[in-house]
Amino acid sequence: MNKKVLALLLSGALAYTPSIIAQSKAVNFTIPVKSGSVFMSLEDKQLDKSYISQNLPALLGLSNKHSFTQLRQNTDNLGFTNIDYQQFFDGIKVDNGIIMVHIKNGVVTTVNGRIAQINTINTAATVDKQSAAAAAKSALDIVKQMHQYPAELLIANAGNSKLPQYELAYKVRIDGKTSKGKVVMMNVFVDAQTGKILKKVNLIATADVNATAQTLYSGTQTIVTDDSIPGMYRLKDNARKIITYDASGSDIDEDGTGTDFFLTPKDITNDNTTWDAKPALMKMTMNTFSNDIGMNIDQNFGRFLASMVLKDTSNNLSNVKYQSWPDLRFEVSSAADLPVTTRNLYIFPKGDNSLIGSFGIFDISAFFGGGSPNLQPASYFGITNLALGTHNWDDGQGNTGSYEIATVKNPALDAHWGMERTHDFYTQNFSRNSYDGNGSVVKNYMNGVFPTAFTQDNAAALPAPYFSMVYGLGDGQPFSPFVGLDVMGHEFTHMVTETNGHGGLDYQDESGALNESFSDIMGTCIEFFSEGANANWNIGEDCFFPSTSNSLRSMSNPKSADDPQPDTYEGDFWDLSDPHFCSGVQNKWFYLLVKGGTGTNDKNDNYHVYGIGIERAEQIVYRNLTTYLTPSATFMDAYNGSIHAAKDLYGETSNDYHSVKNAWYAVGIGDADTTLPVLAVNDVNVNAQHLKLYPNPASNNVTITSDIAQNVNAQIINVVGVKVMDINIHKGTNNINIQSLAKGLYFVKYDNGGKGYVQKLSIQ
Repeated sequence: MNKKVLALLLSGALAYTPSIIAQSKAVNFTIPVKSGSVFMSLEDKQLDKSYISQNLPALLGLSNKHSFTQLRQNTDNLGFTNIDYQQFFDGIKVDNGIIMVHIKNGVVTTVNGRIAQINTINTAATVDKQSAAAAAKSALDIVKQMHQYPAELLIANAGNSKLPQYELAYKVRIDGKTSKGKVVMMNVFVDAQTGKILKKVNLIATADVNATAQTLYSGTQTIVTDDSIPGMYRLKDNARKIITYDASGSDIDEDGTGTDFFLTPKDITNDNTTWDAKPALMKMTMNTFSNDIGMNIDQNFGRFLASMVLKDTSNNLSNVKYQSWPDLRFEVSSAADLPVTTRNLYIFPKGDNSLIGSFGIFDISAFFGGGSPNLQPASYFGITNLALGTHNWDDGQGNTGSYEIATVKNPALDAHWGMERTHDFYTQNFSRNSYDGNGSVVKNYMNGVFPTAFTQDNAAALPAPYFSMVYGLGDGQPFSPFVGLDVMGHEFTHMVTETNGHGGLDYQDESGALNESFSDIMGTCIEFFSEGANANWNIGEDCFFPSTSNSLRSMSNPKSADDPQPDTYEGDFWDLSDPHFCSGVQNKWFYLLVKGGTGTNDKNDNYHVYGIGIERAEQIVYRNLTTYLTPSATFMDAYNGSIHAAKDLYGETSNDYHSVKNAWYAVGIGDADTTLPVLAVNDVNVNAQHLKLYPNPASNNVTITSDIAQNVNAQIINVVGVKVMDINIHKGTNNINIQSLAKGLYFVKYDNGGKGYVQKLSIQ
């Protein structure tokens, strides 16, 4: 799932103050820079904004060729003033060279960010903008360009975060269709002196009325619809500004004339406020085909068997109304590959018997190469029997098959309800209204075939200017519709990341892995927010059909997925070629931060993490994402940012602060924090994580260690349930004399306000 797509928690107004900061006077200390990464606490130096503003290049150990321009300033709900500065070298902008300065009560608390440590570079471009744009289009094989964006001259890192290589380059945003039909949205970096392509960065990461909805995955839920269409209710929540469309058969905005990716999506309506399961055309099968069709399959020249549902018949598909997208069956090359079935159509007939099924030869090169799309030769058959069951069809030309009508729940209801819950999660927990914090409209598109892959087996968040979500319906083997609650929260969070006020997180290298991880984390938090005890730590488990134990990813055990992920930085399965692969590192960090745990990581480091709960952990994650990370952030930047986020929120002496460090240590980043947490009986579950009993078996004495602040009452009980000893456990080490007890099996029962916990004790 390629995706790219979040903002600052604001309590004050955004302010933009265009000031240029160049080196002005000598300073008596420097801020350390490691591989371009900057993170330093300055509270003890008692500096104000003006000092930083006047001396930023010198503080960073940069020459007088470097300068900084203030980008933005805001004051958050914790009282911190956060200022972003853009780096320039010889007057040329440095891509992702951003320094963040954080101030509270007039004193600079922290400086962080990423910069380019450049001593010299040729800043004279020999390639013009037009040539750079042409090179970018050619590199992506673009035959149809959508939105036009101006090329931007800047200094870009053509290497990676650990081995940077800075070049003068043009940054060219390309939205368009390739000759193979794929829609791409990318930033292409073109060397401004040679015209060479340096790198490509993907931008696709992937009056109200209450109603009752029978959702596919989450049972009966209350949703909000509107009644603006006479006699009908549609999936539109005006208060939250959420609208859910059916994108079946809608073409995309190839000309880039607006902000709607799909040009003619359909409203999803019902004639009353109870949205029950209804009959739908779910699948079509071709059992035999004529020689006319079979002999025209030519995979080498892009001629594939395809199925689709239409509203009328015509070989020229420019003239017909699609009811479903073409389903290209790449696996069919001859009659030996039949039967072939298209599943998960989810087409709800209106009762007018106007649906037409079709199987035929679809020419990809003609459809996407600028020619007239066609389906020829083809078989057409009427979907006329809308009774439940399987119905045979025969077009009289040697083509036969069947179609199935079944009563199903509409996955669009999951998308609509899930986005309402996602909106409420961000509003209630972070005071963030919509993905950008500005109350923007959220558009859900059902059955919009994921544009970069010709597949229903995906979901995606589209970047600016579209800012919308697309959900595939799955292929039925093994995927069902991609409208699981955590998947929707994941995609929405990509848009939160893109509008985080600092340029988002680039969808490559370590920043790409972090981008994916933040979406996984927030998607899971939304699932717990909505489903409580029924939630879990797997990603996309609902999207497998039929229900299995499969999932896309596991946060609690990243290595356990079908495609294993690393759970340790640069450990087993480490691979930065796809942003999804290494998201498991921060995912496991978050799981341990919430739940706690002990173990040994891939670096043979033993760890012990005390969980702080999901509510406190998600606040740390959100503040890190919206306050401390620049677009090219690394895992070390996320480590530093999360520590400072915990400090801002809960204080440097808090358990949260220490647990953040230890959770990172558990996944191979930073050092262990040996500070013992202060735990109250009412704040923790009394269990083996906080109470250790040894040796076991024991003879004359047994030791119980506790890290709970208050005393805990306990009893030793024999196997017939009779209490034989009372114990009062204090924090620290408790030596218990058990010489008076006979050999045998006992139980130590701890009491936590009526919530008991029992450990087995064997006396020999």
